[in-house]
Amino acid sequence: NSRKEYLEMLKQKKKNDELKKRLDKIQREGYMDEIPLDQYDKNFINKVKQIAKKINCDYQDLLGVMNSESDLNPKAYNSNGGASGLIQFMPATAKSYGVTTEQLRNMSPLKQLDYVERYLVDCKKIAGFGDSRLSAGDLYSLVFLPSRAKRDILCKKGENYYEQNSALDINHDGKITKAEMQVRVENHRVYA
Repeated sequence: NSRKEYLEMLKQKKKNDELKKRLDKIQREGYMDEIPLDQYDKNFINKVKQIAKKINCDYQDLLGVMNSESDLNPKAYNSNGGASGLIQFMPATAKSYGVTTEQLRNMSPLKQLDYVERYLVDCKKIAGFGDSRLSAGDLYSLVFLPSRAKRDILCKKGENYYEQNSALDINHDGKITKAEMQVRVENHRVYA
């Protein structure tokens, strides 16, 4: 039993070391100018946990989505379409929340999480998930295509959504599926 506990402790330490390395990288690259790293760890992770509880998902899945979309970089910018921030808000989406993508990029990570929360609460409601628990695939589907988030196949080759995001088609079968979104989140999980 003590060997099993020891192995579990090593596994948890590795997870924590991975998060620390990612957060150190983020701080070194200037994304955390407003918040000291020790505060960022605690406050950011606690806010992510609050959001996850509110929308009924695993907070590590939410971190995984943000990691996949932006490497947890609140200043991330995609010049192909102008998507910005932790979950890559599109300009029209940002505008619907009364901000621009530039304003989002200039916010502290904690402030930007307020918009992540509003967006996910709204999308969950619009998609018709009600109070149900969101899987990693459901959660990423809400970020990617909220109007199709309940579908198993989110888009197919020939659609603009597919063409602009073909890298999400893990098995290259011409479809982006909720199952592939699940795998992507699992491959980008951050343990905190």
